[in-house]
Amino acid sequence: MKKGNLVLAMVWVAAIAYFSGGCSNPERNAGQNIAKTDTIFIENMQFVPSQISIQKGDEVIWINKGIVGHNVTDVESQAWTSGNIEPGSSWKMKPTESIQYFCTIHPTMKGSVTLIE
Repeated sequence: MKKGNLVLAMVWVAAIAYFSGGCSNPERNAGQNIAKTDTIFIENMQFVPSQISIQKGDEVIWINKGIVGHNVTDVESQAWTSGNIEPGSSWKMKPTESIQYFCTIHPTMKGSVTLIE
């Protein structure tokens, strides 16, 4: 094998090992939590699913698939709200604690997000 081909082969082996996780550091990655986005649909006058559990750092998106506007509002003190989410629109937040929410327009619509730390 020529020296140039050998170098190229070594580069390919290193690239494959790197992208397949072969060069990852398990001690460094063990404590990492990769954030993700969890989806809640607003449809048929309800939040679907109405209860979810998420990891710390995750984001939640509410997508209104209904035919009327809705909102997502804190149950306890109404300290935060999404404002009106029109049909076909969405709203995101990154909860820093477990929350209970409802739609102030349709108060029977309720949901919760449990934060797992």
